[in-house]
Amino acid sequence: MTDTSPQSWTIVVPRLVLRGMLNEAAAGGCTLETGGILLGHDDEAGGSTRLTAAGAPGPHAVREPRFFLRDLNHARMLAAQAWAHDRSQWVGEWHTHPLGHPVPSELDLRSYTSHVHDPELGFRRFISVIVASTVTGELTLGGWAVDGNTVQVADVKVVE
Repeated sequence: MTDTSPQSWTIVVPRLVLRGMLNEAAAGGCTLETGGILLGHDDEAGGSTRLTAAGAPGPHAVREPRFFLRDLNHARMLAAQAWAHDRSQWVGEWHTHPLGHPVPSELDLRSYTSHVHDPELGFRRFISVIVASTVTGELTLGGWAVDGNTVQVADVKVVE
């Protein structure tokens, strides 16, 4: 009998990339969401995505208490620079949930699945990292991998 359950996925985050996300989250404040694109490399055989960079939101990003939309032109520029630098690809996005949980909302989930199904974007899998902060200021991370119609929790592994 063949196991057809989805393979678990790991998001490998170098500490420097995580520091950039956390600094941006802190600069974004505790009332408005912020975020940016994730750049890196998928390792299908190893069941992981290794991040090489996490972009800032960009000057024309939309930031609201329960909504974030990155600046597309800024994101495209970051993706082009990353590709030229080390062939990193746009693998997904990260954003904050101020005073919330690191779990995608229904709007987040619809957005992730639409990205995967949009042939112009070319995502085979969409990676998401959500940075949430508690009322005490503690930060927690949630990782998600969307492949076709499957949304699964992804392990987030921070490395040096």
